[in-house]
Amino acid sequence: MSVEESLRLDGRTALVTGASRGIGRQAALTLAAAGATVVLAARSEEDLAEVAAAARQAGAPDALVAVTDVLDEAAVEAAVATAVEGTGAEAMITGQTAAFVREETERWRKVILDAGIRLD
Repeated sequence: MSVEESLRLDGRTALVTGASRGIGRQAALTLAAAGATVVLAARSEEDLAEVAAAARQAGAPDALVAVTDVLDEAAVEAAVATAVEGTGAEAMITGQTAAFVREETERWRKVILDAGIRLD
């Protein structure tokens, strides 16, 4: 098995925050090219639609958009629900935003764990 084959993510779901531009956008497109279904989360619906189209071309035909402000706990819960309900799978989460401060980290972790998402 080649290295490329061993790094395939077919059948996996990735929730990518900060997916509308920069590192988050590139992470989403890389995950899509590796075969993951991507759930794209950021504040700009227009930018997310563009990234979703690129992700579909890269190899994630079921790319989903979740307009999300990561500082809004309810919005994060909704994004996680979109990932789980929209794909029927547990999701790996990649965060490209720098908005979290130390005090909020436990709240974020609780939101993710309460939704049944594994962080490993």
